[in-house]
Amino acid sequence: EPLAQAVDEVLARPLAAGAAPPPSPAPLVVGPARVVHAGGRVELTAPVRHGDVSSELRIGYPASGPPERPGDALALLLVHHAMRLGTTLRVDDAVSADVLANLAEAQRRWATIRVWRATRPVPIEAAVVAPPRVPRPGRGWAAAFSGGVDSWHAALAHRERLRAIVYLHGIDEEEPAPERRARDGERLAADAAALGLEPIEVELNVRKVVVRDLGGIWDETYAIAPTAIAHLLADRAERFLVPGEVSYGELQVARETAKYHPYLDRWTGGSAVAITTAGMDLRRHEKVALLAREHAWVLPRLRVCFAELTDGHVGGPNCGRCEKCLRTLAALRACGALALGEEAFDAPLDLARLAATTVPVSSVGEIRTGFHLALLEDLRERAADLPLQEALRSLLVRSRAALPHGPESTITDRVLAWRSSPAWAEYLAGDAETWLHALLAHTTEAELRDALLADPEVPSLLARTRLRRAAR
Repeated sequence: EPLAQAVDEVLARPLAAGAAPPPSPAPLVVGPARVVHAGGRVELTAPVRHGDVSSELRIGYPASGPPERPGDALALLLVHHAMRLGTTLRVDDAVSADVLANLAEAQRRWATIRVWRATRPVPIEAAVVAPPRVPRPGRGWAAAFSGGVDSWHAALAHRERLRAIVYLHGIDEEEPAPERRARDGERLAADAAALGLEPIEVELNVRKVVVRDLGGIWDETYAIAPTAIAHLLADRAERFLVPGEVSYGELQVARETAKYHPYLDRWTGGSAVAITTAGMDLRRHEKVALLAREHAWVLPRLRVCFAELTDGHVGGPNCGRCEKCLRTLAALRACGALALGEEAFDAPLDLARLAATTVPVSSVGEIRTGFHLALLEDLRERAADLPLQEALRSLLVRSRAALPHGPESTITDRVLAWRSSPAWAEYLAGDAETWLHALLAHTTEAELRDALLADPEVPSLLARTRLRRAAR
């Protein structure tokens, strides 16, 4: 689906006057990193200070040797909070010159995103600005992996290139309970074995540091934490996949999702590791249908629930009663795989409970309602499962305040209004063939060709050449 409208609205939009916070005189300081490598494992600790507040960042992971440049990961982990504070980020460690340059550009683009209107680009100072790292070929790829629908889809779609799947303990809670950590590790090992890949468990306390100790906002750091870890794992993987939660079309209408825009991938990577957002060519329920059709063995392994953390759920990995479980069960029913998929849930699909669900207004509320809306539209197009349709309509009516409210209400349009922006042109030019392949599923070749080639603002002759060649 075209992204022009979304990019124009959220990436090329100038920062509103007066929206940035006043400068904070105290810098946010992280490092120097203390690294201990023993028994095939790295334990990294780094002090974090802002004014009178101090904390300690801890990261542990298996490795054959110490990280070449931990300062790259430290800069990524703290840059969002520095932007929130409006203060200089000082990394008392060596940081790669290309990572610093990329983060300067990333900040400029992040600060134009409407949901981050209270942030602004800040300087990043490094104790040492080191040359870009020299990449080592033949390292394969790695992918962030939680065991959910997006993770399984990304891992299976890129299985031939993947070397490892990476689980981050502490990404969803401040202090992972030992029993939860052990259970998640066992599940990761089993899933990795089923995929024929290496499991990598990373323990980090960045949520505790940013939220509890520094008073930051987790949604901002959460989006970039896996890519920071990718820099620590660069000796083992040349590309790191981050499973995308939304499709390109949903990104277009949900402003809140813009911070996960794949256009920003290149600005969070560096010479040692490339970052790729994977799986945004399909909507969530379409991924469920694909897994059910081609990889049915995965369905009993799904782990989508957070009720253990939010509501104290005790039992299997999925409670079957929370909004996220109900959403997944509804998608399984819609694709005819409910009988097999329900094995992973402690409770069967309850349509009455689904109908009575209200998605609250929050930073991710419109994303969640968008998932339900997309499933309803698919059922309506197929004239299928009227009881499920009615339950979804009830949920959407109850959740109308959280419905997608992006640039236009065009979630069902075949071709959206095209408005050019520098961000759109640059991103499209880099991967024209992939974009056109995805776009052709939603429009005709003539409509697509006319929309692309009539755009007078695509600045690069190379971009136009690629678009014409791909369109042919």
